[in-house]
Amino acid sequence: MEHVGSNVFQLTKHLHAWNVDGSSDDRLVSSSWIKHWESETGLQRDVCSFRGCSGDAEHGGHVWIKRHAVFIVPICRRCNWYGNERRYWRVDGNHSSLRAGAVIVKSEYTEAMRYSGRRVAIVARVCNACDLDISARPKTHTQCLNCFRNAMRLRRKVKKF
Repeated sequence: MEHVGSNVFQLTKHLHAWNVDGSSDDRLVSSSWIKHWESETGLQRDVCSFRGCSGDAEHGGHVWIKRHAVFIVPICRRCNWYGNERRYWRVDGNHSSLRAGAVIVKSEYTEAMRYSGRRVAIVARVCNACDLDISARPKTHTQCLNCFRNAMRLRRKVKKF
């Protein structure tokens, strides 16, 4: 993580992260969290910061980055939804990740966050290439169908040479 402004950082590699429980009470008086992120960074929102997601970053989500703290991160509506188990803390340690290059803004860890009940994801298996949930796939599968197909295409190209 590289420090690029007073409270602004840029990720130099993918980092494990999950949505913060108890953050819905943390509101800005005259702005939204995504506008706060834009103001602090001088950037405009683009794509969701979660690795493997290509949704439009419509929200400034409170995200806990493993071994760091709480940050405001531009994320899509689906990734910011409290019921999205893919963005919960995971018992097995297979957490979702923020993508390298994401620009994030440090935020306060409030009392509501500290004492909130924790939502924990039921242990699921994820694709080893993109972190997509593959729990419904056979136990021997380690990748989602898209990543498997891409790997097979690459192998075919390599064999031709």
